[in-house]
Amino acid sequence: MQTGQPSHTARGAARAIHQTLDGGVIFSDPLAARILDDETRARLDETAADPSLRPWRLFIAARSRFSEDTLAGCVARGVRR
Repeated sequence: MQTGQPSHTARGAARAIHQTLDGGVIFSDPLAARILDDETRARLDETAADPSLRPWRLFIAARSRFSEDTLAGCVARGVRR
C-alpha cells in the first residue's frame, strides 16, 4: 500500500459492495466478493455502513465501468497488445 492510496483490498471491497449494496447498476462483477479474503468479506457490511466511503465506492464503480468499456472497445477493434 502507498501512503494516501487505498489498498488493493479496499478497492476489491468497493467493487463487492457495489454489487451487493448498489445492485451492480454501474457495472457487473459476479466475482467481486468471491475473490476477497475472509477478513475483508466479513467486514463488508461495516464498510458499506460508513457514509464517508460512499463517494469512494462510487468513484471505484465509475472507474471500473470506464476501464472495462474501454478494454471491450479495444478488443472489439482487434487490439491484442
